[in-house]
Amino acid sequence: MSKKIKLSIDDLKKHLEVQLQYIKSSCELFDSGIDEEANRLAVSIRVLVHDTNNSNSLLNQLNIKNIDFYDMSFEYKQKYSASHFGLVWLALGDPFTGYCAMLDGIPNIYVKKIKFTEWWNKIVIVDKDKNKLTRKDLVLKAANEDGGAHVDPNLNEVYANLSRKNSMGWISHTINGDSGIEGVEKSSIRQIAHEILKTLISGYEKELEIETELLLGCPNIWNAEAIELKSNNINKLISNVSVLVENAKKLIKIKNYNEAIRLLNKAISRFAYYAEAYFYRGYANDKVNNKNEAISDYRKSINIDKSQIITYLNIGEIYFKNNDFNEALDNFNEALKLSQDNEELLYKISWIYRKLNDNTKALEYINRCIKINSDNSKYYLFRGVCYDEMQDYKKTIEDYERVLVINPTNSFVFNNRANIYSKLNKFDKSLEDINQAIKLNPQEAVFYLTRARIYSRKGNIMNAIDNYRSALKINPVLENAKKELDYLLEIQ
Repeated sequence: MSKKIKLSIDDLKKHLEVQLQYIKSSCELFDSGIDEEANRLAVSIRVLVHDTNNSNSLLNQLNIKNIDFYDMSFEYKQKYSASHFGLVWLALGDPFTGYCAMLDGIPNIYVKKIKFTEWWNKIVIVDKDKNKLTRKDLVLKAANEDGGAHVDPNLNEVYANLSRKNSMGWISHTINGDSGIEGVEKSSIRQIAHEILKTLISGYEKELEIETELLLGCPNIWNAEAIELKSNNINKLISNVSVLVENAKKLIKIKNYNEAIRLLNKAISRFAYYAEAYFYRGYANDKVNNKNEAISDYRKSINIDKSQIITYLNIGEIYFKNNDFNEALDNFNEALKLSQDNEELLYKISWIYRKLNDNTKALEYINRCIKINSDNSKYYLFRGVCYDEMQDYKKTIEDYERVLVINPTNSFVFNNRANIYSKLNKFDKSLEDINQAIKLNPQEAVFYLTRARIYSRKGNIMNAIDNYRSALKINPVLENAKKELDYLLEIQ
């Protein structure tokens, strides 16, 4: 008996290329109308992914079976009574009635990546008698029993009823009579093959090309109501939804958020992948403090339309206000991928890094803001504060001076610079700046507090006491002012 030679990685990779080409070729033949290619697709899929005690799948031999697989299916909802077809559309009308693989036609909100075991064992078909089949069931029944690699004299009853007796229960009514709509298992295998190709071939895409009057999504997903995806009525459907969204936007303008949410719920129930409806419902939920619902809606909007910078911004703002700076940063960075030179985003990211006590990164992003727009005084003010926290007082003063060149009446910058000069024991310059701040804004209690501290550091206790009293007269609860005043009164 000849001994066996272990295949090299290159050999295995070549086999992978060949199997993928088999799948592509069979998909093309299937799409041309030869639906029996589903069995050959099942055989190639089995070769790639199915492991037993006696056989080792090709992906497992290549040690890549642990990757995430594209799941392009609708979820099964047990509470609904209709049969479930999670991988296909049901086409109705002229010139074609029947099941068809969704390919890349499934709304993005339902596309995700999951681990192989979950993908392989996920329920994708439930017939009218509530018999459930997974991807594994469909592929192995077609490959091992129904002519793919073997013809079994005794076919699995559930699979036999599905493939031969219309156990899904859908009927086509024509002038020639009624007939059961069959082929759900074949079109489902075609969609499984598409998921495999998308998983293993980067950038692989295939749009659905079919002529029919109406495509129906899975009834379980659409609350047992047929959703029109491609038909003569689609424009009317979207138009009706748009009207609801526009009315909701008007309600948001007048701050009637709860009524806006009601209209948007109605819009979404009619058309479940309208990004703008989720966006504005998220906005309204945020305004009524339903933060979790707002984030959920914003994410659904992004799943449909990933080009929405404002949506990432709004999610980031929610996290920022809740002091969840890392989550905020993740969302702002996603938005930044869409607009590298967005000043608002760069500025917000600078703030987050400062909140995270990473002034080096904060400076990196604020410098990008200044490079884009060197005339915005708030960028120099922010950078000055960062330098102050890093105790680089020379650069702090330089930036505060830049602010005052652009905006010479910014009283708070005079206050900030006065504090820096005080740290440097340059009390004359410090008093000059704080006096200018008070001249510009005599009702700001903090400025008197700053002047009180300068006098205290200088040793002029009486002037310090007078300024503490002036600060507390304007703001009796000013932080630390009462405590510092009491201390000076004790040591006077």
